[in-house]
Amino acid sequence: MYGDWSATNRLVLAACHRSGNLLGEAVMLRGLIDVVTWNSTPEKGDDATSRFHADAFRLLEMFTELGERRGMSDAAVMISWALTARGAQADALAYGDRALRLAEETEHLGGQARAHVALAVALAETREVATAMGHLDAALAAARALGNPRYETAVLQFLGIAYREAGELEASARVLDESLAISRRYRDVYTEVLTMIALARLYLRQGDPRAREAAEASLALGREFSMSHHVADALGTLGEVELAAGRPEQAVAYLEQSVAIWRTRGWLSFLAGALHLLGQAYEATGDEPAAARVRGEAGEILAALSSAR
Repeated sequence: MYGDWSATNRLVLAACHRSGNLLGEAVMLRGLIDVVTWNSTPEKGDDATSRFHADAFRLLEMFTELGERRGMSDAAVMISWALTARGAQADALAYGDRALRLAEETEHLGGQARAHVALAVALAETREVATAMGHLDAALAAARALGNPRYETAVLQFLGIAYREAGELEASARVLDESLAISRRYRDVYTEVLTMIALARLYLRQGDPRAREAAEASLALGREFSMSHHVADALGTLGEVELAAGRPEQAVAYLEQSVAIWRTRGWLSFLAGALHLLGQAYEATGDEPAAARVRGEAGEILAALSSAR
């Protein structure tokens, strides 16, 4: 499905380029960036975030040349996400604010919703959960005003994760269940996968045995539809499930796979988190040298992220 989407976008983009249709080229690139970033595996020596970063800046230049301020807002949102993944939170927030301002000035409701989510994601990286939740509430209102159930589902996912991080577990369960119900009503597998991962982590925190089933379901769907980011996240969640169950060897198997995929994604905080968990799993198996190695790498990444912020 996503391979067809990518191939079609590339064909139309090339046709627009040949005919000098810069607007058409920009619109096609905007869609292509999404599918390439989240639903494909980078070439060897590359990572998804670096490519995302470069393509988003190129898109901003194109929409700026056209004077298309709504498109500029959408491109700035993409840049904000890419900067968050690289650990440049101050710059990510600046581009998120720019995207929101452009969206508000042009009455671009979809752009407003996406900008608020980008700001929330950037803030969540530095544990500013309360401020992030304010942006998510605004994003949810915009998505509902727009009448876009797919994006409403996505916002509810992030809101559920934020509630969990704030320790409000009942609220987290409520909004995640609401998100999942909308995804399944519209048969939207793309949004369903992240909700299942979020529910798995919530269940794990609550000691609910449904954690394994939810993580396995998200992993299966993520693999079926080539969602590398979510596959890595689901594998990491299963590693946590196995650690909690006292099965460190099985945890190592899942977490090694998770780390390998995160290396191709370029989202540094996720890679550091997976390495830290892998260190716990190695230690539980008695492999102290391996535990020290991956924990050392995680520490280096976190120190670099701290200095970048």
